[in-house]
Amino acid sequence: MFRIAPLGRTVAAVDGPRGIPRGRPIWAHLSVAFLVIITARGARGHPPRADLPINTLPGGSTTSLHRGDLGIGIAIPHSHPMAARLGVPALLLLLLATSLATAAAAAGDEGAEKVAVALYYESLCPYSARFVVDHLARVFEDGLLDAADLTLVPYGNARVHAGGEISCQHGPYECLLNTVEACAIDAWPDLDVHFRFIYCVEDLVVKRQYKSWDSCFQKLGLDPKPVTECYKNEKGHKLELKYANQTDALVPPHRYVPWVVVDGQPLLEDYENFEVYICKAYKGTSPPNVCEGLVHPPMALETVVARNGVTYNSGGIKLATAEDEGRDSKIKMRLPDDDN
Repeated sequence: MFRIAPLGRTVAAVDGPRGIPRGRPIWAHLSVAFLVIITARGARGHPPRADLPINTLPGGSTTSLHRGDLGIGIAIPHSHPMAARLGVPALLLLLLATSLATAAAAAGDEGAEKVAVALYYESLCPYSARFVVDHLARVFEDGLLDAADLTLVPYGNARVHAGGEISCQHGPYECLLNTVEACAIDAWPDLDVHFRFIYCVEDLVVKRQYKSWDSCFQKLGLDPKPVTECYKNEKGHKLELKYANQTDALVPPHRYVPWVVVDGQPLLEDYENFEVYICKAYKGTSPPNVCEGLVHPPMALETVVARNGVTYNSGGIKLATAEDEGRDSKIKMRLPDDDN
């Protein structure tokens, strides 16, 4: 049951007739200010809040109305009984109904789970690099991360041999960069941080400057020590073995990279349209605005035609580049002092 808790009263210094402060029209004291504060229990780790003073209007008092885990504050002036006769109770009920509807809708969207999105890739695959740089980076600009939980798995078509040795499709340097990016994810669990670093490295891959990957530390103002210590010792190797297990456990198994999985569904060669699948899988009542303009192309996953936009596990494949294939890289994420 709702309860009203008076939280104080402000008295005008000079009152006019019938207790109304001089110089103010009657309607000015019949306004109602309200603010809805959604505090669903457990939402984002914040405890519920109640009895919150919202506002004190001139010549009136402030009250707080709350119910359960939703705190709804409404400030009502009590300058004169005339307010009741002029319909404030009816207005209060209307505002309360609107507030409850808004709170319920927002709380429902707050409780919606994010869509799981995973990218299985390898660092020197040209298609993986361009996907990261030209497509995946968009989610940091268009608000889609509000609906998606993104995970990066830098392993791809590598293989673990007897004794735990790992060989990579594009050679030892790819194994190095796979481990470097795995260490970055471990060192900086915050997606915003480790993705920017991985983006920087993959941007250099697209530009055929990947041997300068360590310049990304300075560009982004990141301390290289945790990553350097990681990839140079057994920790980096253990991280890659962990990603090997994750990749090998895929059902169905991955056939190439990049391999994008949205809400448990592999997108096969339709991976560039991953945003459409995120929007379709999202169950919240208020999807990101970008979803409104996304239209699924006429391509069903079951009938996808190969576009040669992936790297198969062919072994010893030569590293292609954007320049080799006549495509210019489209840089979506700004990097500090990126003159390369």
